[in-house]
Amino acid sequence: MSSIPDEKAHEDREKSGPEAEEESGSDDDSKHDSKNEGGNITPMKSLVKLAEEAVIKSLSKAVDGEQVTARYCCGGSIPGIGPRSTTSESKTGEDTKVGKGKKKEKDGRDQKVEEQSKNEKVSKDRKDPASEARRNAPVVPAVTIRWDDPTGHCMTRRLKIASETPLRGNKLSGTYHLIDACGREGLDQSKFTVDFHPQDHGILDGITQILLPGWKGRFLREFPEHRGVKVERCRLHVSTASTASKIDVGSSPELLGRLIICLPCPHKGGQLTLSDDGHSSVFDWSSSENPSIHWVAFTNRCKHEFSPVTKGAQILLVYDLIVTERVGGSLVSGHVTDPTLSPLYRGVRDMLLEPGFMTDGGTLGYYCQYPYSHNSPRMGKRLPHALQGVDMVLYSVFKSLGLEVQVRPILDREDLDVIDEKRTYREWAGDSEEYEKRVKERWDLDCCKVGDAFHVLDIGEYDTEYNDKYLESVSFDENLPIIWPMKEHFGVTWLNTPYIGDGKKPRELAVIMEYLPYDGQYNCCDECEYAHHFERIHSLVGMMVFVPKLADRNLDV
Repeated sequence: MSSIPDEKAHEDREKSGPEAEEESGSDDDSKHDSKNEGGNITPMKSLVKLAEEAVIKSLSKAVDGEQVTARYCCGGSIPGIGPRSTTSESKTGEDTKVGKGKKKEKDGRDQKVEEQSKNEKVSKDRKDPASEARRNAPVVPAVTIRWDDPTGHCMTRRLKIASETPLRGNKLSGTYHLIDACGREGLDQSKFTVDFHPQDHGILDGITQILLPGWKGRFLREFPEHRGVKVERCRLHVSTASTASKIDVGSSPELLGRLIICLPCPHKGGQLTLSDDGHSSVFDWSSSENPSIHWVAFTNRCKHEFSPVTKGAQILLVYDLIVTERVGGSLVSGHVTDPTLSPLYRGVRDMLLEPGFMTDGGTLGYYCQYPYSHNSPRMGKRLPHALQGVDMVLYSVFKSLGLEVQVRPILDREDLDVIDEKRTYREWAGDSEEYEKRVKERWDLDCCKVGDAFHVLDIGEYDTEYNDKYLESVSFDENLPIIWPMKEHFGVTWLNTPYIGDGKKPRELAVIMEYLPYDGQYNCCDECEYAHHFERIHSLVGMMVFVPKLADRNLDV
C-alpha cells in the first residue's frame, strides 16, 4: 500500500467539508455525462433506461412487418365439458340406500364407526385444496381411435382416451397395440379413424385469424380476403421412451404450416420446440393434475423438434394446414354446392319454359340486396365470387340454366331523374309547353345506365347548350359516358327495387359532375365568373340477365 505525503493529506483534510462533497459529486456526474455535436452536455442514460429501450426494441422487431416473430405459431387447449362427478359424497349416499335393501343390517356399533370414518374422509378432502380442485375440474372430452391391427387378420381395435382413463405402468391402459401399429412412421388417415376434428372446436378459426394473414403464397394473392384454411393428411403418431415418432415435412404450393393435436394421454417429456428467425417457443404437454387436449399450429418456415418421451405415451394427431378458397369457389363452380337443389331453381326453370314468357327474348334486372364496396377496379375480379346470400343463389341458378349473367354497377335512377329535372328547368323554364314535353319524354324513357366495368370515383364537368363561353361545349349526356364508361339498357324487367330491408339503398358515390354555367351574379369568388354546381350520382351493384328467344333456350327438363 502506498503512503500519502503529509502536505497532501493536510489538503485533503481541509476539503473534507461540504465543498469537498460538492466537488466530488461534480466529478461523479461528469463521468455519466457526454457532449453532443453542439457541445451541450447530455446526461448518460441509466441502466434501467437502457434495459427498457432494449426490451422495446426487441418487441418492435417482433411485431413490425408482415413476417413477424409474434405470428409464426399459436396454440391453446380444448375447454372441458363440465365438472367432474363428486366421489366420496355421492357414492356414500348411493351405497347406503343399496345396502339397506340388499344386505342385512349391520351391527349398530360397526355401522357408526364406518360412517364416522367416511365422514372424516369427506371432511379431509374438502379441506385439501388439491382434492377440491380435482373434484371441480372440467372433464376433457373423450376421443376414440379405431385402427386395423396389422398383426391380426381383419381385426379392428379401439382405444378410448379420456382424462379418467387409468394409467398402468407409466402407460395408458390399452395403448400397447396402438404403439405397435404406429411404429416410428405413424399411421396415415387411410388406416385409422378418430372422432375428433379441429373445425368442431374453433381451432381453424383461430389459425385463420393469426397465421393466415402473413402467408405469402401465390394462391389468391390479389384477393387474400377470399382465403381460408383447411386440414389435410392427418397422421397419428405415438412416442414412448423406446419409440420416437418421426414427423415428416410435406410440401405444397398452398401449404400454410402444421397443426399438432396432443391427446390427453399421461406422459413425461416430449416437449415441442419451435424456432423462427432466432426466436424459439417451447410447448410442454406433460402429465398434470387436469389433462387437456392441447394444440399448436405453426407456419411452414418454422423448425420444430421434440424432446424424448421419458415415461408414458404421447399421442399426437398431425395435420397439414392448407390454404383454400373460402369465398365463392364452391358455389360458382358447382363442385360442392349444386344450384339445381336450390328452392329457386325449379321456379326459375318453369318461368323460362313458359311459352308466353319473353318469347322474343329480353333482359331481367336485379338489384343486389347486400352492400358491396364496389367503387374499385378490383371488384370486377372479386365478383361474382364475393356475392352473398340470395345474390349468390340467384346468380348461380341463372348460370346453371345457361343464361348470360353480368354483375355490374348501375347508376341510381333517382339521382339521374333529379339531375334531368334540374337541367330541364334551367333550359326550358321560360317555355312551359316545351318544358312539359321534355318532362313527359324523360319519364316515358325506360333507360338504365350500366357500367362497362367497376370504376373508381370519377369526377368530370359539363356545360349547358346555351353557354357560348366555350366554342366546344360538352353537355351532360355527352360527357357522362366518357367519364364513367357505360351502356344504356332499355326495356329492362326488374325483379326487385334497389331498397333493402331497412328502407335504404346499398349504394356508393360513383360520379361527381361539375356544372359550369356563366352567371356573373352567382360566381363562387371574386376572381371567378362562374357559379359552380356539383351533381352527385350514386351507383348500386346489380345483375343483368339476358334471356334468349324461346326457340333458342336449351334447358334440361
